[in-house]
Amino acid sequence: MLGLLAQLLAGWRYHGPLGAKLVTATGALGGFMTGFAGIAGPPVILLYMASRRPAAVIRANFLLYLLGLDLMLFAMLAATGQVVRPVLWLGLLAGVPNVIANIIGARLFDPKRERLFRAVAYIVIAASAILGLPLWSI
Repeated sequence: MLGLLAQLLAGWRYHGPLGAKLVTATGALGGFMTGFAGIAGPPVILLYMASRRPAAVIRANFLLYLLGLDLMLFAMLAATGQVVRPVLWLGLLAGVPNVIANIIGARLFDPKRERLFRAVAYIVIAASAILGLPLWSI
């Protein structure tokens, strides 16, 4: 992930079309990564960040993808009886800062400031990649 981030920081962009096959394959990789490591976002986020799509489209795709993923995961957990009251309450409690952060992000987001959007996104990607390294679990 850090290697792909380095390419993005260096200015690399994907110039081809984001067709159904590429988007489906990227989503499938995200699904595999969800089952394998519990992180679905990186392939999709990196594909869209590498595209030439405007910041508003990229952000909207991230939000819809991650919301859809969360809803599917919740439905699967509920269907298998893994949603219990204490965990549900904890999830709702933890969701409050997430909703507040999304509201703040929506108010701060300016589609005309694409460079700022990309800079913040790269910082978040880098922080996630670095904090996810196994050396922190020693």
